[in-house]
Amino acid sequence: MEKKSTQNTLNISNVKQIKIQDFCDMQLFEQIIENWCISTGLGAAVVDNDGNYIGRYYNFTDFCQSLTRQNPEGLRRCRESDKKGYGTYVCHAGLVDSSMDIVLEDGTVLGRVLGGQVLPEKPDEAKFRATARELGIDENTYIAALHKVNIRTPKEIRAAAQLLGDVVNMFVRTSWNSRQDAKTLLERARIISSLSKIFFCNYYVDLQEDKYWEIDAIDDVSAKIDKTGKAAEAFLASCAAFVHARDQKEYLSFTDVKTVAARLSNRHSITFEFIGQNLRWNRATFIAVDRDKDKVPWHVLFAGQDIQEEKEQELEIHKTLKKAADDANKANQVKSDFLARMSHDMRTPLTTIIGLCDIANDHYTDNEILKYFHTIKDSSEFLLSILTDILDMQKMASGKVVLQPMVCHNAVTAMAVERIIRPLAEAKNITLKTDFLCQTNHCYFNIDTRRVQQVMMNLLNNAVKYTQPGGTIEWKCRILEDDKATTIIEHTIADNGPGMSPEFMNIMYEPFTQVNSSPH
Repeated sequence: MEKKSTQNTLNISNVKQIKIQDFCDMQLFEQIIENWCISTGLGAAVVDNDGNYIGRYYNFTDFCQSLTRQNPEGLRRCRESDKKGYGTYVCHAGLVDSSMDIVLEDGTVLGRVLGGQVLPEKPDEAKFRATARELGIDENTYIAALHKVNIRTPKEIRAAAQLLGDVVNMFVRTSWNSRQDAKTLLERARIISSLSKIFFCNYYVDLQEDKYWEIDAIDDVSAKIDKTGKAAEAFLASCAAFVHARDQKEYLSFTDVKTVAARLSNRHSITFEFIGQNLRWNRATFIAVDRDKDKVPWHVLFAGQDIQEEKEQELEIHKTLKKAADDANKANQVKSDFLARMSHDMRTPLTTIIGLCDIANDHYTDNEILKYFHTIKDSSEFLLSILTDILDMQKMASGKVVLQPMVCHNAVTAMAVERIIRPLAEAKNITLKTDFLCQTNHCYFNIDTRRVQQVMMNLLNNAVKYTQPGGTIEWKCRILEDDKATTIIEHTIADNGPGMSPEFMNIMYEPFTQVNSSPH
């Protein structure tokens, strides 16, 4: 008994595991998977019993491949779903997938064919946003990818999954049993005929001979189109019988037998969507079956599909997105109106403050008091200039802020800013050193004083903000060029704060960009 058990164990271990790639034409195998993906718009892949991919995978959505599976937790959940899922099921991320065994006629399981990556209905964004938060994926990127996922009815999904399993199993079994010639062609015909679950007509077309053979078609089509004959004549008859007058010219151009091969030269398939005489949306598709030595596809499949539900879903999604865009535009308009009213209301008290400063300047002689009034006036005028920008929302939105040059003195322009900044620096025990004694024969310049002061104010405010107490800020100006025609003065503001990293300096001029580090 013990010796017999040992012998049995040795026999089992010596059995070579059957692999699909050992006996199947993998080029044709992958072409079948790819053609199914092109025809249905769904994703598919084949794995062996160890979960390893056999060949390539096709039509995997960015939602799954580029986002969910790129996240470690998302990948773990995907693998768990792939292991447990069977038949038609909903994966952890909310997409509908399918899984069917690849089985030989004697019951030997060689692997599984996976399909799907599709939605059965318009998605509930809230649920997917919750998943994005769980996985740490940007919600807006996740939802944008979600909207690119195809939507199919549950009936179409089940039919497509069954079709994929039938096609792959039939092909693998046919290859395993070495069925040749007529037997192989018959099996392929049976495989292709199952496309009737999705398409209302399927034809095999020989482009060189201008001939076609019906593979399968619904009764309405078979009643008006012969089962075989001249392809060009059949397409002309189908146009008159089934295509709405609006799209007939383009349909005839699409089905022009003389140009199909050229249009498929670098593609696996081409499609054309049209309105039928029953006022429903349809899709016509040419799929390359094989190619000659010059890669010309003389043999193709022609399939017709009703896509009315798909179009209605697209229209509904478009309406939803348009409404969301309209709501956002309305919200932006409300915000703009509020800012305009608010800034307008603030101009009145600021103008009053400036006027009172002018009156005080005429009545007081004490230099210390006048210094405070000058600082109040400069600060008020600077704030008033910002409010003027807010009032001009249309120009700000379009990036067209018009400069308003005026004659001003360089030192006066800078000193007005200094009177505002110096109290802020002194409050943080920061030393502000200035040097405006640049020697030039041209002290007056024709510039937009408000803009120049705004730039200086922003730079100095940041210097005060990020410089630690006890630090120093130096503000100097020097002459770069001085002749009869042009005088160029450079203002330099330096501090001993933390500075800016090289990474931030690469993006510092992008709108609304700020350094991440907080001031000390």
